[in-house]
Amino acid sequence: MSRFIPAAARCTIAPVSVAKLAANVLVGVLGAMPVMASEVSWSEYPQTPDNAVEIELKDSAISATKSTTITEPAVNRDVIESIRAMLRDHPALLALENRKQALLERSQATLALPDPTVSLGINNISISSPSFDEFLPTNKLIGIRQEFPSRKGRSARADQALAQSEAIDLMVTAKRESLVAEVVEHLIEKRRINQQIDLARERLLKYDQLTEVVQSEIEAGNPSVFRLPEIDAERARVSGLINNLNAQTLEHDAKLIALTGDVPGLNVPAMSAIDWSGAYEQFHAVRIAQAELKSVSESLTIADALRFKRWGVQLAYQQRESGENFKGDDWVSGQVFFSAPLWYRQSQAPEQRAAEASVEAARQSLLLAQRDALANYTAFNARLQASVENINLLQQEVNAIQDKIETQMISYEAGIGYFAPIVDGDIALLKLRAELIAEHTTVDIYAARINSLLADPNGESHE
Repeated sequence: MSRFIPAAARCTIAPVSVAKLAANVLVGVLGAMPVMASEVSWSEYPQTPDNAVEIELKDSAISATKSTTITEPAVNRDVIESIRAMLRDHPALLALENRKQALLERSQATLALPDPTVSLGINNISISSPSFDEFLPTNKLIGIRQEFPSRKGRSARADQALAQSEAIDLMVTAKRESLVAEVVEHLIEKRRINQQIDLARERLLKYDQLTEVVQSEIEAGNPSVFRLPEIDAERARVSGLINNLNAQTLEHDAKLIALTGDVPGLNVPAMSAIDWSGAYEQFHAVRIAQAELKSVSESLTIADALRFKRWGVQLAYQQRESGENFKGDDWVSGQVFFSAPLWYRQSQAPEQRAAEASVEAARQSLLLAQRDALANYTAFNARLQASVENINLLQQEVNAIQDKIETQMISYEAGIGYFAPIVDGDIALLKLRAELIAEHTTVDIYAARINSLLADPNGESHE
């Protein structure tokens, strides 16, 4: 039922208070922040915290103070765990898991000794008169040779493979959290789209009501004939907005299918960002860089072990047959051999320098990971805080429009003014509600992105 009241009857019939109705709508839709996709609320979002991130670069070190990005109720862990379960068979994660398994197997193979070499042969046999009982030095040979590569080098290579597997394990965690953030972002965007479509449809109904109001006021003598084309243009723009939002829904559905194989029917709760403790080790990227530095550091031990690459033993059993002029007999020969670093300057020394350069490169990569992680965290946190501030400003606009609607309604009930500006106020409120939804979506998205950068200090973000 339209709340529009013709001008001729407004002195005898008391219309419903538009300000009260708008207030009720705002309380119902904006009053309490929903944690499910089917509801929306704004009032429970916190204010911008006072302790912002401070960045200070000194030489090759970076320091920052602890920043609590947002203080909300804890994220619904069941939803996040459900998303992790959906991503368990993601090809990117499975590829990393298989790389990790390969390194673990390789670490075991590196410690093993090389297979022994068995040799069978004959020595000193005559070409012109081949036989085993005519010449004294002729004999049959069975030999075995076993090499023993440097234990130090083998252990270092095994430790390097284990360190690489640990780095990949951290990569799996980081990649999984990144994929979770992507899924959460698409689900949050779908929630925003659905809410904005509902508001856009409400705006279409308001334009229909406004058309009736303007036509009635034109008949009552208010020269507002040019408002009708403007209303039609606005209605067309809102219809186009709905079409664009529907297209965005299909895009997000396609990306969700690519990520999880389906469109999850999950209601994403209001996101809360993990608190950064101020330690760089809490960043996934820094943890990976530290593990890679540990892995590369083993190359120093490997290069040092190249001085004496290998040593070994060789045994040979020889059998001589009895002849006309000599008696047959058996004997054994044995040898111990080892490599000598004769060409150390041309071979091992460059390897040592290469290992030192690789370690230094890994150290610089660690520093770069710290800077990049802090930069990303600061950027995401700044964007989140900006949206929180925008929410506060938009809420102030909502309050101002509500006051204006109430004032206009009082004038209208007193027989002064027209009803169209009141409907315009309702439309303005719907636009602001759509903007509020967009800002709250931004808060949730950047909270999810921050969570993808950080490891939960309680260990709840990994397992």
